Amino acid sequence: KAFKMSCPPAWNLYCDHMVTEQVGIRPTSPNQRLNHAVMSATKSKGLAGTQSLASLVIAMEANDFVLTTASNWSRMMDELRKNV
Repeated sequence: KAFKMSCPPAWNLYCDHMVTEQVGIRPTSPNQRLNHAVMSATKSKGLAGTQSLASLVIAMEANDFVLTTASNWSRMMDELRKNV
């Protein structure tokens, strides 16, 4: 929210709400992060994967990104952006 409020008015900023929608599915402790994909798929009955792919497809439509190299998801998006 802070980033959205502080960005220039000329920017069109779109935020993915998948993270907030999956609050009950995402791991809360370091031990749970080891099995995150399996736990998410099981708890959401596959919906988490579908939402992730939909978010990726929509994100690939953007002209600009703010990514972090500490995130596997961000690195994947960057590689797709550069090669597709």
